[in-house]
Amino acid sequence: KEGNGDSFNFCSENVLEEMISEFSDSLGHQLNVYNWKIPCTGGPLCYNFDAVGEYLNQRSVREQLGVSPNAGEWQDCVSDVYSHLEGDWVIGVQPAVENVLGAGVDVLAYSGKLDFIC
Repeated sequence: KEGNGDSFNFCSENVLEEMISEFSDSLGHQLNVYNWKIPCTGGPLCYNFDAVGEYLNQRSVREQLGVSPNAGEWQDCVSDVYSHLEGDWVIGVQPAVENVLGAGVDVLAYSGKLDFIC
């Protein structure tokens, strides 16, 4: 795992940051890594997620989703979670997904075609 984090850090520092900067310059606006065809409209994540948070933090929604009453509120970005997962960008997950699906676990998979970061 440490090796994968090293690969990610090298790639991020030496390739991704430069690519994002050059892509932003060519677009004439800050690159929106979630949809490169439209500019960022606000905040570090390019979008305002206040309405999403208000909805997902409603007691009735949390109950329907099976969220533990002891769990904290939904947040759009949690730096601790992000920092623990950022090395996963360079790790293939097909075997893990196959195991989860093989165990009969329901999943929702999202794969965008306009995002820069998948």
